[in-house]
Amino acid sequence: MHGLAVLLPNLGVTVRRLHDTGRSGWWCFIALIPLVGVIVLIVFPATEGNQAGDKYGPDPEYVPTARGPRPTARQTALRCPSAMCRRAPS
Repeated sequence: MHGLAVLLPNLGVTVRRLHDTGRSGWWCFIALIPLVGVIVLIVFPATEGNQAGDKYGPDPEYVPTARGPRPTARQTALRCPSAMCRRAPS
């Protein structure tokens, strides 16, 4: 039952990640090849995405902003790990 509930969201995330690496979503069907297909489907999404963007649009991690690149969640957490270090509203 759980497998059916997560099938479509998992497929959507996989296709989106394949698009980020410049590949078509049809590469999901390579998982139907025993053993080799699953390994390939693990390696493709693990590779770094195209920084310049592709026909599916720009990579959201590298979209330039007026203030510079956005900090990652890890960088934000390292800067202020607890609510105690936040400034009180003035």
